[in-house]
Amino acid sequence: MSEEQNRPLQLTAFCVRGEPISYADALRGTFTPIAAGDAWGPPWSTTWFHVQGKVPESWAGRRLGAQFDLGYDGPAGFTCEALAWKDGKPWRGVDSNHRWLPVEGPDIDFYLEAAANPRATEQGSEPAPSMIALRASPEPAFVLRQAVLTSRAAVEAESDEGPLDPRHKITSVGHAHIDTAWEWPIREAKRKVARSWSTQLALIEEYPDYVFAASQPAQYAWMKESYPDIYRRIKEKVAAGRWEPVGAMWVEADCNLPSGESLVRQLLHGKRFFMQEFGYETRILWLPDVFGYPGNLPQLIYAAGCDFFLTQKLSWNDTNKPEHHTFMWEGIDGTSIFTHFPPADTYNGSFSREEVERSVHNFKDGQSSNRSLYLFG
Repeated sequence: MSEEQNRPLQLTAFCVRGEPISYADALRGTFTPIAAGDAWGPPWSTTWFHVQGKVPESWAGRRLGAQFDLGYDGPAGFTCEALAWKDGKPWRGVDSNHRWLPVEGPDIDFYLEAAANPRATEQGSEPAPSMIALRASPEPAFVLRQAVLTSRAAVEAESDEGPLDPRHKITSVGHAHIDTAWEWPIREAKRKVARSWSTQLALIEEYPDYVFAASQPAQYAWMKESYPDIYRRIKEKVAAGRWEPVGAMWVEADCNLPSGESLVRQLLHGKRFFMQEFGYETRILWLPDVFGYPGNLPQLIYAAGCDFFLTQKLSWNDTNKPEHHTFMWEGIDGTSIFTHFPPADTYNGSFSREEVERSVHNFKDGQSSNRSLYLFG
């Protein structure tokens, strides 16, 4: 991209230590100028960025966006992220996978609620950093690398690679796997859901054929309580068939340690929430990131009124990989449930050609089926 296609944006910042504050309270804060190269965000703090700028008249008719590098030092979920607020409402998420916000009109004016989330664990022999020490540290954890108005080509270049094998049919499903309990405070998990789901709502508006799937009624309940505008829009998209609640369980629960009664209650509370809130009964147990399953699970799935089970994590086994991708799983009481492992061996697909081809060539049940799911997002 040539130099004249980027213009710096004007930013001011207001840092909040401790627990996050509301958008209305943030507007009353004291904002000071900040620019690319400046440090921001002590660990676990929140920095509100006020983003302003003007679109040059000579750029009229171009595809424009505000592009950010907040100082990401890891993949999404392991580093800083932000929720963009526009006209007082949650707009879109900004993270290492979503760095670009669309710009319309001559004036640019919105806010970023940026979470300075440090990387909580490190692999290797060195001890992990103390979360308590990080929380108390006054030192900024990140450096703002980029905040520019940028011009993009209206049409992306098409791949000149050949077509994929047409005999195998892939249904691609956009979803956002978000651990309800992760390497950050629960309040950060709530903000992560708002960042991810506001982005999906924007994409649904942009792409008329796009349908998004999201599990875990617990996270819907968070949106209902803390982000009513996001929740209102989700309900509209569910009613329009553009957003599919999946999962059946209250959260994507561990299935190794809990008792059968605990799993029953996961199914009871999960299905009841979707039925009461959306008038929708999900028929699938959606557990892509669970590390194992008890032999009584088919019986519980069937008794809960579900017909299908989706999972994936066992494909990462280094020794005893699953022998099938699409099969009937028979439980210890003889109950059978239609089960599917997406053959791309991931639930966070990037839609690369390599992953899509893997869905075709890695599929182990081609003699009985020519269809599979591909989970991206």
